[in-house]
Amino acid sequence: MIQPSGRRHSRSFTNFAVRTAVSLALFTGLACIALAQDTDNPNEAPIQLRTLTMTGNAPAALQQQLAAALQGGTFGLDELQERIREGLVDAGYFDARVMDAEQTDVRQQEGIEVVDVSVRVRCGDQYQMGEITFNGAKAYPVAQLRSLFPITKGALFNGSAVSKGLEQLKNLYQSAGYANFGAVPKPEVDEDHHIVNLNLDIAEGGQLNFGQLMLDGVEPRSGAAKTLNAAWKDMEGKRYNPQLLQQWLRANTADWPKDAAAQIRTENVSDPDPHLIDVLVHFQ
Repeated sequence: MIQPSGRRHSRSFTNFAVRTAVSLALFTGLACIALAQDTDNPNEAPIQLRTLTMTGNAPAALQQQLAAALQGGTFGLDELQERIREGLVDAGYFDARVMDAEQTDVRQQEGIEVVDVSVRVRCGDQYQMGEITFNGAKAYPVAQLRSLFPITKGALFNGSAVSKGLEQLKNLYQSAGYANFGAVPKPEVDEDHHIVNLNLDIAEGGQLNFGQLMLDGVEPRSGAAKTLNAAWKDMEGKRYNPQLLQQWLRANTADWPKDAAAQIRTENVSDPDPHLIDVLVHFQ
C-alpha cells in the first residue's frame, strides 16, 4: 500500500469540478442527483425499453423523435423520465414535466426486464435563449466566452447547448492553468416574452503550476510508483492543464495491463504554495 508522500501540503481538495457539476444541475435541472441505491424502489431497477408512449401535450413529431432515440435503451424509470425531460427542454420547453411512468407487458430476456412504458408529459410554453452575461470574467474577452455556447440569442432554448457551453468554458480556463475555476449560472426568466437569460458568476482563481505527485493505493505492478515519481520531474512546475495530465498518465502507463491503467483516478490537492496544485493518483 502506497501512502501519499508528505511534503508541506494540506489534504484540501479543490472543488472546481464539484462546482461545475452542481452549476449544471442548478441551471438546467438535467443532471440527476446521486442518491444511495434503494433496492425497494422499483424505479431504480434497470429495464430495457421496448416501446415508449407519451400522453399529454408534446407535439407528435417530438414524441416520435424521443421514442426513436430511447427505445431499445436500458434505464431505470427515473432515469428514463429524466431523459425524456431533457429532450423536451432541448426543444425549448424550459418548464417541461414528465410524470407517472408505468410499465406494461413486462418480459424477461437474458436476465433483464424488457417492457413497454407510458409516461404523461406537460410541456408548457416554448422559450427562447436570451442574453448570456459573464460577471467577474477578466482573463478572456466576453465575445470569446460567448462563442463557447453553441446557441444563439433568439433560438429556442436548449439545455444541452447551455451545458456544453458551460463545459467548454470550464475547459478553456482549466487548460490555461485556472485549476480552481468555478462558474455559477443564474437564470432569469422573462415570462411575458418567454425568454431565458443566463447570468454567470465567474470565479477565475489564479493560474497554477503542477506541484508534487502523490500516490495512494496498491501498486498495479512492481516499480510503478518509482517509475511515475521519476517521470513526474518533467511535469513539476509546468502550467496546470488537465489534458496535459491525462496525456502524461497515458504515456507512463502505456505498458501496464489495460484494466490497471483504466482504474487510475486522479484528484487535485491544494498546495501550501498558492501558485501550485498537487496531484494525487489513486491506484484502485
